[in-house]
Amino acid sequence: FLRDPDGYYVEISNCEVLAQYCLGDIQVVAGQDQGTPAHFAETAAFVHLAESLAHRAADMHDELSDLAAEFKFSPLAEIAERLGCKRRAPKADEAKLRRLLTRRTVFADICQNETEENIKEILQLADNHVPTAMSIMEIRGWDGALLG
Repeated sequence: FLRDPDGYYVEISNCEVLAQYCLGDIQVVAGQDQGTPAHFAETAAFVHLAESLAHRAADMHDELSDLAAEFKFSPLAEIAERLGCKRRAPKADEAKLRRLLTRRTVFADICQNETEENIKEILQLADNHVPTAMSIMEIRGWDGALLG
């Protein structure tokens, strides 16, 4: 999963092709050629990138877990301050607020934990920076689960 600038998680997968491959219909796998040797340098670079991403994700999980343990029931302003929020927006950006409120209708979305008023305040505390607002909500709603 990747987080886009609005704080949404985007899943990148090719499950349909993988399922067809696993079920034995190898002919439908686009570009699959059993006779093509793997290029070691490219494969090694890809594996290194994947390991780096996995380690970074684990570090972020641990950091979020520590922050949640410390701040889960703290006031919103305290959480925002701990995350480095220096400015409070005078008002919430209406387009961003509308998108975050829409997310409350998505099953298991972190925005479901918050009221409309809280989301508005969180967005203001984060100076209308959605990824920071999402981090505040993640700390408040932390249950230790990993995404993906």
